[in-house]
Amino acid sequence: TGLPPSEPPPYTTNPANHRSVEHHQTTAIAAANCTIAVAETSIFHRNLRPVLSLSLSR
Repeated sequence: TGLPPSEPPPYTTNPANHRSVEHHQTTAIAAANCTIAVAETSIFHRNLRPVLSLSLSR
């Protein structure tokens, strides 16, 4: 028979497994945030260059 619905999934009751799951999630989130930051920075610079050249030419 399976676990009753009120019981948590097995990995949450095992501290070692829980830590590794949290670690993987944290690593994935950090990598995603880094990628987003790099993308935003490059987009920002791409958008900033025309603005700077416009204001310099005035």
